[in-house]
Amino acid sequence: MPASYPAEKLIPALEAILIEALEPRQNRKRGDDLAAVEYSQKTDPDIDKRKAKALIDRI
Repeated sequence: MPASYPAEKLIPALEAILIEALEPRQNRKRGDDLAAVEYSQKTDPDIDKRKAKALIDRI
């Protein structure tokens, strides 16, 4: 076993052990009972016009 451990390895390990052992309330997230909001993205009409014009120009 090494004589000492570097802090950058020791601190995250201790933090993980404490979180697992103490289970702080901040780490428990209760669901929002499926009260989600759904967003639909509309197409920009200018982009559709440019695509149609480019298609016509190619044809």
